[in-house]
Amino acid sequence: MTFLLLQPVPVLKSLTKIRYFTLCNYSPRGHSELSIKSRNVCGGIKAGRINIINSAIERIDDLKAEEIEDFFNDKITLVPVPRSAPLTQGALWPAKEIVNALLEANLGKDHQVLIKRIHHVKKSSSQVGADQRPSVEDHYNSLSVQKYLTKPERITLIDDVLTLGRTFFACAQRLYESFPEIEIRCCSLIRTQSLIPDIEKLLDPSFGDITYNNRTGKTTRNP
Repeated sequence: MTFLLLQPVPVLKSLTKIRYFTLCNYSPRGHSELSIKSRNVCGGIKAGRINIINSAIERIDDLKAEEIEDFFNDKITLVPVPRSAPLTQGALWPAKEIVNALLEANLGKDHQVLIKRIHHVKKSSSQVGADQRPSVEDHYNSLSVQKYLTKPERITLIDDVLTLGRTFFACAQRLYESFPEIEIRCCSLIRTQSLIPDIEKLLDPSFGDITYNNRTGKTTRNP
């Protein structure tokens, strides 16, 4: 009889859920005019094009929903999410460009680079299936928390695109370990809609949760 040795699923303690806000939808494979436009917008944001980023942030500034105050107010420190590889001098960092634009729009108190990528992980956007993308554990083990100038009161993590939420969750977990008493939320300008053929709206502000399953080591994004 042959026995299979199963590897234990890593367990990240403490955080189980984080709240997120996204502004727009993005269809990676849709064929409609709007889906194609969404890919162009997504590409522009990932390329750090300031005109597209500023246009998106103007839409955030127009929102009157009380819930948006939980993500952007005068007590919030904005923290850019690292890229998939350690940052080199002069390299493009879209999340940092978004943070700069948010601060110019007075949508935050300040910013600090609290999370650093210490070694490379596979770039998620180049992987087709969820199983090929870096896991929460992969991201977690490749990140470290940096020394801070002043202790933040509240934190909003900022990234360009939200897909499964694994990077966000790993960053939030690292920060939670250093600041367990501080509320941590997440925001990306655009979210991936992989399970529907074509999107019906490009601008579609949405609030939701990223939940971590410590039995499977996976995240679920809702919606």
